Amino acid sequence: PAPLRLPPTPTASASPDPVPSAPVAVPSIEFGRDSLVLGFLPHSLQLSLIYATLTYRLVLANTGERPTGPVTIGGDLVSAHASLGRQWQLEPDERFLAPLHRLNGLATGEQVSLEGQIRLPLSEIVPVEAGPARFLAPLARFVVRSGAPLMVAGGGGGFGRGGGAELP
Repeated sequence: PAPLRLPPTPTASASPDPVPSAPVAVPSIEFGRDSLVLGFLPHSLQLSLIYATLTYRLVLANTGERPTGPVTIGGDLVSAHASLGRQWQLEPDERFLAPLHRLNGLATGEQVSLEGQIRLPLSEIVPVEAGPARFLAPLARFVVRSGAPLMVAGGGGGFGRGGGAELP
């Protein structure tokens, strides 16, 4: 199947680091005759006194030969770090993910855009240290279920010029 092309993201003029407007191609993930394509586009990452909050947009498309059944998407935000296991970071346990989106189904060729926020308590951040600086390497994790096996898609940070959010 052809890669999913995300439409440009509108940006506010006051944003210091606008989200790139170029389309993003993502690979397709297939379930037998069904093909779902998931695109992830981060909007912003904000740090408060309690949370790191990621605002995002997901684009989900059915490129398969038949409609899907109900679709659910769960997800979370974690801090990527070499000291954490690769499997734990990239294969999240669906039971512990927050339910984020639910669709009744997708018709063949149908594409939907979903927006939301996921939060990471600052107390759970494992910072990456580079000299005197400490950085958050955000990792957004999503699990999509369409009545069959799971597909997992992860996307990391790249906010601002440093590739992460600098921690105080």
